[in-house]
Amino acid sequence: MNQEGAAAVPHLGLKVVVRCISFARSRQFYVDVLGLPLLQEWDTPSGQGGMVRFPDGAIVEIYEMRPADPRDQPAFHQPVASDKVELQLRTPSLDPWLARLDGRWPHEGPVTMPWGERRLIVRDPDGLLTSLCEAPEM
Repeated sequence: MNQEGAAAVPHLGLKVVVRCISFARSRQFYVDVLGLPLLQEWDTPSGQGGMVRFPDGAIVEIYEMRPADPRDQPAFHQPVASDKVELQLRTPSLDPWLARLDGRWPHEGPVTMPWGERRLIVRDPDGLLTSLCEAPEM
């Protein structure tokens, strides 16, 4: 029990699954462009996928689902339809990212948000809004 009498919250870690149109294109974005290490990769009749890890331990699974997977849905084979979900990646400085992305991957910005945060806007191969957010305190 903590001081207020409530039980302590068990540790949680973040894993996000991105069901992609093309594993090869998504792998290129997350591994080659963003530079994230590929933890594992698989290719089965149900689908092809892999997992990348962020320095803070968060994991993104990228998975190209095939019709053999009983969870398959038509939307999984279409670009992202809206910006309802945004993947925000924090970095101490946007400058190295500008240099890395120029001529390598389409991007917008940097833009400065009303509260002063600078962001660089990119989209993954399926159109998932992905912001690189400058967090100098990191």
